[in-house]
Amino acid sequence: MFGFAQLQFGQEAATALDPGPVAEATNAPDAASAPDAANAAAKEGYLARWLEIDTFSESLRYRSTANSGGFHPFQFGQHRELLDGNFKLDKEGKYKIHFHASSGRYFNWAFADMLNGQFTDLVPYAGKYRPASVSLLIGQALQADPNSPYPKGIESRGAYIYLRQLYLSATPVKQATFEYGSLGIERGESTEITTFDNDGYIAGGRLRLHDPEHLFFTEVDATFADLADALTPNFFARGNDLTQANYSQFMVRKKFGRFATSADLTLLRSTHTFREAGKVKVPELHIIDTARLEMYQRLNSTTLYGIHYPNGAGFAFTGSKTLYKRILLEGGYAHIDHFYGVYTGDPFLIAVGFAWNSDSFMTGSKAFTRGGVKVAPGVAFFGFFSHEVSPYQFFITNHSTAEGGITFDFADLLHRTHVL
Repeated sequence: MFGFAQLQFGQEAATALDPGPVAEATNAPDAASAPDAANAAAKEGYLARWLEIDTFSESLRYRSTANSGGFHPFQFGQHRELLDGNFKLDKEGKYKIHFHASSGRYFNWAFADMLNGQFTDLVPYAGKYRPASVSLLIGQALQADPNSPYPKGIESRGAYIYLRQLYLSATPVKQATFEYGSLGIERGESTEITTFDNDGYIAGGRLRLHDPEHLFFTEVDATFADLADALTPNFFARGNDLTQANYSQFMVRKKFGRFATSADLTLLRSTHTFREAGKVKVPELHIIDTARLEMYQRLNSTTLYGIHYPNGAGFAFTGSKTLYKRILLEGGYAHIDHFYGVYTGDPFLIAVGFAWNSDSFMTGSKAFTRGGVKVAPGVAFFGFFSHEVSPYQFFITNHSTAEGGITFDFADLLHRTHVL
């Protein structure tokens, strides 16, 4: 029954430094996939008028995780397929249809198990590793919401590809862009550590205003959408999400010189959360090129199914360094409050410390390091390690994670061959 709690429903590494996630999650130069000047020129291929491909990759990795009870929920080889881009409806790209498809069956999952079984295989063994305090919380959660789909675990194997995002983007004037459909989550200068997993999705509309001359801010965003159906990544199977809304976000961004900042207020179900983040380029330090600080404050307490959860706060600090234009190294420290799982709306997930942020972090206080190196055109190795460093207080679903793998970047090859 307790299998899912310790078997880490999420799969996407927190900026695991393979060519796809790192650029999105850190907004830092991606040594493993950054195109050179020749590649940039090659983007003007014979399909470029109609099609833009930002990501087209295959990743293979081996992942090992342990929870605070000493149980290893993952000792698996995994695969991931990503395809992200736009169909341009006009030559200038003012009107386009964005698409994002990937493997993985769930909201925060793009990797799928393929070697050494899958986490449902471990369900019968996981329960004995939980402390009594967690058993009490789980009992309360199951009594409060007996229909929760998570306690028995969910299959994690398979080569299924789902269309997670599909939306129309329209920029009728250069100062405004409107997006409608299944959207990605806007993070500003924050990452998936303190927001939501990179693989996540919402359904609704977003207005972007980019007129710094009159608004002071580089960009102002407003989003009204629905964040639900964590078990249904396929947009065509959750089209009803467009008829309802439980997610609102108001964000401002400002870039000046070497600084980039963002701040937002996010309302999800009954939670009110402020997030702030800043990134600065500091090449004169030599040890790192870029430093990032991101924070959040959940302002109010929350009651779900009759169970009361307190407010909370957290932060993450990351330093990154690029070497020889091919190697990217990062390291940092993150603290995520134990009740961050309230955003899921499920008492069981809250009880076991599971959250919809990066599944390589989830809740707790962790030091982390990651690295990526481009070894050939379209080929990069990556690695990641995180470990809980604070004294034991709550059960930590993801106490430590170690992983490494390889990514094949087909988009890079297409650009080099002048197809795109």
